[in-house]
Amino acid sequence: DYSIWRSEFQGTATTKKADFNTDNKVSLADYSIWRTTFVKGTNPSGAPSPTVVTPTTPVGSCVGGKTTTVKIMPLGDSVTDGTDGRGGYRFKLYNLLKGNNTLFDYVGPNQSGTVPDTDHAGYGGYQVGRVNDTTHGNHMISKEIPTIIPQYAPDVVLFMGGVNDMFGGYENTPWTVDEVGQNVIEAVKQANALRPSATIIVASLTSWGPNDTGDSNRLSINAAIKAGIATLKAQGKPIVYAESMADQVTNQYTPTDVHPTADGYDKMADVWFSYLNPLLCK
Repeated sequence: DYSIWRSEFQGTATTKKADFNTDNKVSLADYSIWRTTFVKGTNPSGAPSPTVVTPTTPVGSCVGGKTTTVKIMPLGDSVTDGTDGRGGYRFKLYNLLKGNNTLFDYVGPNQSGTVPDTDHAGYGGYQVGRVNDTTHGNHMISKEIPTIIPQYAPDVVLFMGGVNDMFGGYENTPWTVDEVGQNVIEAVKQANALRPSATIIVASLTSWGPNDTGDSNRLSINAAIKAGIATLKAQGKPIVYAESMADQVTNQYTPTDVHPTADGYDKMADVWFSYLNPLLCK
């Protein structure tokens, strides 16, 4: 619904006034305000009423979009693997894409969950790391990329990693705050070099649950990732920063773990879908 809302109101005079919570960005929070106020016939103080636009295609339809199957690689650590038995965010994202008539196929060397398409490239406990690093062990996403990207040739990569770099992960050998952001950017550059045509959507780091060492470290890492991706985009590379991931997934974590609850995973799926849908339905 959020994706449809954005697509219908983006490019109209309403768009510039749709930042209802005045945080200088149009996000799911603004959609929630719109849905719970305007659609009920009320109007928050000072906010304009949007002009309802009739969709040219049925709601929930990707008619007119990609006509070939798009290979999507969910790439990351245990959050990508999914710790809820369903397949984490991949479960709801699958249903969102299927419900939108999107032609897609999850790809990757691993399988888990009850999601109908179980393929992914999630590695529990893995750091992003560096492909040539010899001091932090071998359990690194960057050391898998040279094999899996050429092998599965994804059209889209959903990249989410970095938390294990901060806390040590499987190897219990943490990196510094500055190094974590650099690790993510280097891994993205590595994947892009192997598959230049693939769009890589990189998630911002979300809250780290009960082990969160504070917003300052996470915000610093996200700022470094954002800046690095901006540089790559300026070079014409098809890389997207899913900045709203950190905004939407905040306290949806299990009490004694760094992994999301089912609700947290579902919020992640919503964010991924908001970035994927405009890409696939065009």
